[in-house]
Amino acid sequence: MKIDMSCCMCLESKEFEFDAGEWGTRYGKIGTDTSFCPKHAKIEDWAGSQCPGCVGGFADCSLWRAFAYDDSDGLSQEQYSEIEKGICPIRTNGTMMFSQETGQTDIDLSEIGSCESGKIFTDAIKDYRKTYFDKKE
Repeated sequence: MKIDMSCCMCLESKEFEFDAGEWGTRYGKIGTDTSFCPKHAKIEDWAGSQCPGCVGGFADCSLWRAFAYDDSDGLSQEQYSEIEKGICPIRTNGTMMFSQETGQTDIDLSEIGSCESGKIFTDAIKDYRKTYFDKKE
């Protein structure tokens, strides 16, 4: 089986193959665009502390929408500073999750991402904007 991983912050991608036994997939492989390449891997620390229970994916994320989908940077300097402190400045949804197995579970937002991961994330956002939106002469 093949897994195609693509970094959500840049164009880097990598394909992995492994033996999945009798398991199969509809298209013969699994693709993901919610991965982080080695350069951006530490962003997972930030995302792991801030994203659980918020939205279903990047398309629903107000923070992601503020920088990724149009050519106007919707993030203020104060919001960049919050990201660097390990805090999401635009949390979309609440502070609880629901599942059939566990019922209602409160989300503990007291743990924040590291400042290192926040700095890597803000740098990646700025690089993303340069790559996809800055006007080329």
